[in-house]
Amino acid sequence: MRDTVRSADRSGRLAFACAHAMVLAVIAWLGARIVAINGGRFGYTLDDAYIHLSMSEQIAAGGYGVNANEYAAAASSILYPLLLAPGAGFFWHEYLPMAIGIACVSFSLNVIRIYLGTLGFGESPAARWAVAMLSVGFVLAFNVVGVAFSGMEHSLHILLAMLTVLGLIRHLEDGKPPAWLVPVLILGPLVRYEALALNLAVIAVLASNRAWRPALLGLGGIALSGAGFSVFLIAIGQAPLPSSVLAKSYSAAAGMGGTWFGVIAGVIANVIRAATEWGGLATICAGLFGAVTAWRLRGDSSAQEARRRTAALVLAAATGAHVVAGGFNWFHRYEIYIVTAAAMLIVYLVREPVLVFWRQSGGIVRTTAAGLTAMAIVGYPYLIATVRDIPLAASNIYQQQYQMHRFVTDFHRGPVAVNDLGWVSYRNPGYVLDLWGLGSEEARRQRAADPTSAWMARMVSARGVRLAMVYADWFSGGVPDNWVLVATLRLGHERVSSARAAVEFYATVPAAADELRGELHAFASTLPDGIALDFQ
Repeated sequence: MRDTVRSADRSGRLAFACAHAMVLAVIAWLGARIVAINGGRFGYTLDDAYIHLSMSEQIAAGGYGVNANEYAAAASSILYPLLLAPGAGFFWHEYLPMAIGIACVSFSLNVIRIYLGTLGFGESPAARWAVAMLSVGFVLAFNVVGVAFSGMEHSLHILLAMLTVLGLIRHLEDGKPPAWLVPVLILGPLVRYEALALNLAVIAVLASNRAWRPALLGLGGIALSGAGFSVFLIAIGQAPLPSSVLAKSYSAAAGMGGTWFGVIAGVIANVIRAATEWGGLATICAGLFGAVTAWRLRGDSSAQEARRRTAALVLAAATGAHVVAGGFNWFHRYEIYIVTAAAMLIVYLVREPVLVFWRQSGGIVRTTAAGLTAMAIVGYPYLIATVRDIPLAASNIYQQQYQMHRFVTDFHRGPVAVNDLGWVSYRNPGYVLDLWGLGSEEARRQRAADPTSAWMARMVSARGVRLAMVYADWFSGGVPDNWVLVATLRLGHERVSSARAAVEFYATVPAAADELRGELHAFASTLPDGIALDFQ
């Protein structure tokens, strides 16, 4: 018997090691492609990663924002910039988000393996190899690997969401929640506010099952940490929610507006947006499946069906909350936590008939093939983005935002106004005014209140800013009439993750145009091949 157990353990470890090696090989391949296309430099697929890095620099220096001696809540995550702060000032700080992302992918791979084993899919050596392959398919098809290259907090959020579902199912099956579930529930919203969609649903289940202590600890921890951060933001002159959340979220911004009409309009806009995105449609379908399943099981009093009904209600509630108030897409990252959580819950709901088929002769191979096919269909846009778009997306940021950073730090060396904040502010001792409002609550409010460009002129004048690097069409009122367009920086590759293919360089004071033009001519000679700098 002992030999059989040891053999099973060895087969499970070997299967997982091979799965892990496959995923790490994909990550290494994508990293190598990024370095190759960027002429030897690694970079992230989104400029937002560098906002967190910039914030972490100021946190390490005793501030909170992207500029010294000026407060700002530019990061959408409470916890993530704090995790990056210990690396500030070291050469490896820039790569810390990727290291965290790889670690999260590794743990996520293990969580899905454990989850499938918990549901009864790992009873034999062949089954454990199948579970390992399904785990690889899961992290690839649902963009868990792809998100790591964004350098953002989403990788950690996905891991916490998967742990939350695992903890919920263990609670339903064993009658007692695992001890680690409460910390996971509290950490989720500290990483991403959207975690409330899933975590509050799970807390409701704990309370309904009279698991009062973990329910109250989880709810209290979320409330105290969230309220504490809002109090901190108010104390430093910010809104109760980060400026980045208010600038990007329809529902959050509408809710802060204080009118029922605004809230309803924001919700409607969010639902419409969800219905036009692939990930949004997948989330809506998962929620409908959960609602229909819960309805069908409403009259069944058996313990097993009661557990399924509870899981179905969590699925419907969490997906519904995200559709109403959460984000979608922006290089396939906002919805991944709810897509992975929903997939895990759906597997639980269909477990019984699938296990019957799984245990038949040849069932493991057929079920594995069917599972991988289903994941490939649902995750088709994510797989395409991983294979084709990640290197191009990283190259976009290298060719545009990184070059803007180089110009400001090596040639202009003065205050600057932007609407893409990340790389320009990271490792830049100069002042950066974020006209879009992520890094400036004043700019966010002014932009929302004034449809003209007058507010923009006032802000740059008050801060002595003579250079603006912006997408002019982002602003409803355009740029001030007296700004002088000096040059336009254009991508050398297909646009994937940059908001625009070209960014305009303006002299905000006409008298500064000639000086700025001279700096840009010197800069132009240092640009990598393929990038165009067109002078006006």
